[in-house]
Amino acid sequence: MKRQCERGLSLVNVLLLITVLTALIFAVIGASFAIVNVGTRLDNEEACRNLLDKALSTAVDQLRRDPRWGLASASPLVVASADGNGKAVVTFDGRAEGHSVNNLEGEKAQLGWNGAPVPIQSVHLVVTAELGGVKKRMDALISNPRFPFVIASSGAVRSNGPLLVACVSSSDSLDDGLDSGALRPGHVLSNGRDPDAVALLGSDIRVTGDVRSCGGVQLAPAVSVGGLVREHAEARALPRIPLEEQDPGTGDGVTVLEQQIYSGLPVTGQCRRDGSLIVNGDLALDDGLLFVNGDLEVHGVTTGRGMVVCMGRVLLKGGAALAGANLCALLARGDVVVHGDGGGQERNFFRGLVYTEGDFRARDVTLVGAFVGNSSSGSKMQLDNVSAVYDGAAVDFEMRYPWGGLGLAGLTVDGIPISPVIPHLSEFYDGSTDSYVLKPELLADVQYSYRGKAYSRSELLRQFKQKDPPLGYSDWGAAFDATETDFQQKMTDQLKDIAERYASTRDAALRDGKVSLDLSKFLSDKDRVRIVARRDLN
Repeated sequence: MKRQCERGLSLVNVLLLITVLTALIFAVIGASFAIVNVGTRLDNEEACRNLLDKALSTAVDQLRRDPRWGLASASPLVVASADGNGKAVVTFDGRAEGHSVNNLEGEKAQLGWNGAPVPIQSVHLVVTAELGGVKKRMDALISNPRFPFVIASSGAVRSNGPLLVACVSSSDSLDDGLDSGALRPGHVLSNGRDPDAVALLGSDIRVTGDVRSCGGVQLAPAVSVGGLVREHAEARALPRIPLEEQDPGTGDGVTVLEQQIYSGLPVTGQCRRDGSLIVNGDLALDDGLLFVNGDLEVHGVTTGRGMVVCMGRVLLKGGAALAGANLCALLARGDVVVHGDGGGQERNFFRGLVYTEGDFRARDVTLVGAFVGNSSSGSKMQLDNVSAVYDGAAVDFEMRYPWGGLGLAGLTVDGIPISPVIPHLSEFYDGSTDSYVLKPELLADVQYSYRGKAYSRSELLRQFKQKDPPLGYSDWGAAFDATETDFQQKMTDQLKDIAERYASTRDAALRDGKVSLDLSKFLSDKDRVRIVARRDLN
């Protein structure tokens, strides 16, 4: 009996031991799973943070390519993790939780998601990532300030006076002339390192903003500087515009100028001169590009909106009205000289952007815009009897892309021209493929401009049925057939060139059928769109 009792107790002890051991084993296994889960979550959290960083970097690159990204309806930016198990999203849909706000073009600060302040010339980016059950969010303030200087040179800046350097808040105010009471701080920059890199030595000199120099600054006693005078400062980045890329070539859609001397020159579309060009009259720009592979002289006023690219020296001797409609981008490989033609700066104006890789001299003129000299050897700027006023519209220069119309066969009725109406270039852009494509339907139904109105072919045929057809045609139908064949062929050839240009550049302005010379985009990436601040939100 005793032996049976001992055996029973031993069995109980064994069972208890097995139970305890089993519990310990499950506890160890449970702890192991917990450790694995914690480790997995930590790994997922680290991977989620890396995904946030990757999405932020991708979003900043997108803003560098297209500063208008997010201003109109845009698909969310989605960045997938390497294993495909997670994703990060950036959206500008104001209805979405964690949306971003682009205020690069705003005139005042805005409120972003969760009440975050978004200053002008800034973007509030919110990035949300999910991976393996982990959800994280971060935001960042991105800045892309306008090029801030009225006068900027890689070398010396000098004036013997009079000189005014200032800024206007809006180009809309220019039609009524310069209002001295509305002037804001305008800045001068010299990256020259000489002791007199900035020398403002004459009388009646006023700079409403800062004077910044990598070298020294010499100021006459009467010179007024409204901001800071910074000597031996760090060099600031200057734009470098690739002039050769602006050459339109000699293909279809380009007017080749055969003469060296013109009494006056209207520029519509793309015009090219191989050699020097002298205009003894007005240069009238109508959303046109003039490319001169030589020197350029204009002895008259420069009016309208357009771009002039010169691979040699430029002399502009004359002025134009200070009107908002006048805006010229002048880009030159050689020296640029802008002189008034008498009457002083009060009668002579140039509004626009001047970029030169030589020296820049201005006298007896009011300059409204931005003026940059960027020579590797140091551009020298001399400004006497000049008002130089910063205008943001010149810094962000933009015009309609100069396509179509040139060299088209034309018709006339009683001396009045009839010309095909050219569709806007952006109508040929296909957002689904991000490319320019030929859309025959836009060229098939040709509309005509006659006496300032648009007409269909059939409407004009009814109007002209009692009139003799143009010389060389048997009837009006044959005349319109020839005109439309010429129109469709030349538009198609030009569109092929534009499609190739867009495919190689992905220029956001070209996507909208425009040419953009925003100075900021010709700075290096690190000097343009920058991350000012960032923070984790959970």
